[in-house]
Amino acid sequence: MQGIIPPEIETPLHIHSREEEAFFIQEGSFLFQYGNNVISTNSGDYLYLKRGIRHKFKNIGNTTGKLTVILSPPGLEKLFEKGTLVQDISYFDFKSTRNHSKSLGPHDRLKS
Repeated sequence: MQGIIPPEIETPLHIHSREEEAFFIQEGSFLFQYGNNVISTNSGDYLYLKRGIRHKFKNIGNTTGKLTVILSPPGLEKLFEKGTLVQDISYFDFKSTRNHSKSLGPHDRLKS
């Protein structure tokens, strides 16, 4: 799945019980919270996130970032409107139990 993420957009803190995710940062700079760790990434970086660990990310750059997201097993990508372009994932609803993902409620914003 291709993600196009405007500056300052941040996902809610969430957890997947089924999917593992891999992110390839094509353009931009992102901060990822993964468990208790905060990881800074830039163009060319790759990050693998195991299922069952809370996580979120934020575009901390001044320009729109681009990343490729690989989900395994597949299926969760169908929940994103149009399937390939993520306009503003900070408002994505992870409440559905059918998608094996769970929002963890209010969260502190990642600091740029």
